[in-house]
Amino acid sequence: MAKAGQYFVTSDVLFRVIEVASGRVLGEKTCVRTTQVDPVMPSREEWLADHAARLKAALVAQAESCLVTFKGEVLGVVEASGS
Repeated sequence: MAKAGQYFVTSDVLFRVIEVASGRVLGEKTCVRTTQVDPVMPSREEWLADHAARLKAALVAQAESCLVTFKGEVLGVVEASGS
């Protein structure tokens, strides 16, 4: 749990594959990623330093992790290691 002056970032993403012709949802996956479980919780100033570089990096990492999950669990695409 965050203490006063400590902040975490959470992304809650919903992916859907929709068939355009019918509007039917072919696949769907919700993904939640958070830095709340990280051992270090930065201050607001640390998240926003250097034009929010740390915040942007956390958001990109969370989005990429969710995309890998979506590709594997909904689309059945398995990425090779190191890609």
